[in-house]
Amino acid sequence: MPFGSPLSVRSPGCDFKRDIPMYAELHLQGRLNLDDLVSKTVALREVNDGYAALKDGSLTRVVVTSF
Repeated sequence: MPFGSPLSVRSPGCDFKRDIPMYAELHLQGRLNLDDLVSKTVALREVNDGYAALKDGSLTRVVVTSF
């Protein structure tokens, strides 16, 4: 599997203690672009708007960045 195509973290083959740090390190090295996977970042107070956008199909991935 090329480094540009990570498996879903929900995959049965995912080992969180091994894979998440590996993906983070690859990202920090510039070898794995995670930024393009995020459609929008929202604050916790905007999470309902994020879910609405996912439901209506205008966004594909929303990440909550501030609590």
